Amino acid sequence: MKGEAEIIEITPEQKQYLKETLHATDDEIQRFQSSAFKSLEIHTIDPKTGEIIGYMFDSLRCIAIGRGKREGNKEIMNWQWSGTGKGTSIRITEKVSEDKLIATEKYTLPDGSTMEDKGEMTRKK
Repeated sequence: MKGEAEIIEITPEQKQYLKETLHATDDEIQRFQSSAFKSLEIHTIDPKTGEIIGYMFDSLRCIAIGRGKREGNKEIMNWQWSGTGKGTSIRITEKVSEDKLIATEKYTLPDGSTMEDKGEMTRKK
């Protein structure tokens, strides 16, 4: 799955996180905000457990490995972030139609603070 999103806001807390964790400069943060966010996810199913296994790479230099399951129209993934963006997250992705998904992700950062984001994905035909 390839994703692309527009960053519409970076809060003061997110700026601080980008500076402290990713060592981003003010110029880099401005560039992040003015450019599209891109990600690549590869998912497969563990043949032994039936769990979903995911690998994710994004344009903010983060890498994650996830495990999860599907329940009805929802996929629940637990992600372990490495590289520059350490921490964990839980993402719930819900299929609301054949062409639309809604994802909510709650992050726990290494210092114990939390962040949450929500996104809507629409299939391009």
